[in-house]
Amino acid sequence: EAVERRAQQSSACGETFPVVAVKPWEPHRFEVVGTLMEASRNHGQVLLTYDSEEGRQLAAKRIPNDWICRCPEEFAREHPGETERPWADILAVACLTIGAFPYVCKLVGVYRDEESTYIVTEVASEGDLFAFCNSPSGVCDPPGLAPAGP
Repeated sequence: EAVERRAQQSSACGETFPVVAVKPWEPHRFEVVGTLMEASRNHGQVLLTYDSEEGRQLAAKRIPNDWICRCPEEFAREHPGETERPWADILAVACLTIGAFPYVCKLVGVYRDEESTYIVTEVASEGDLFAFCNSPSGVCDPPGLAPAGP
C-alpha cells in the first residue's frame, strides 16, 4: 500500500499523533506537467504531475516547508491562530484512503525536499471541492444562503 501510517517519534513533534510517513521527494518519479490551481491558504500550488512509476497523472499540493513545518505540533506552535490545518487534512485523507472510502481522491503519499512538502493524491476529475462549493454553480451554495468559506 502506498500509504503508510506511523507515530511521529521526535521530541519536537510529540509521541503519539498518527501521521503519514513523509518520504523524500522524487523529482525523477513525479514529472510536473502543469499547475492545476493556486493553494493560497496553504501558500502553495496544486501541481499536475505524471507518475512514471505508476504510469498515471496525479495531483501534488506543494506547500513551503517554512509554513507547513515538520509536524502538527510544530505547526500549531508556529501558527496558533491559523484556521488552515494541513496536517489534520493529511490525516483525514489518509484515514479515508486506508478505509477505502469510495469518494476520496486517494492519498498516494507525502513527500518533502529542502524547500517544499508535497501531498500527492489522485486527481479530482471535477477540480477542488472547496473551490467548487464556493463557486456560483456549486451544489454547496444553494440560492439564498451565503457561500461556504473559511
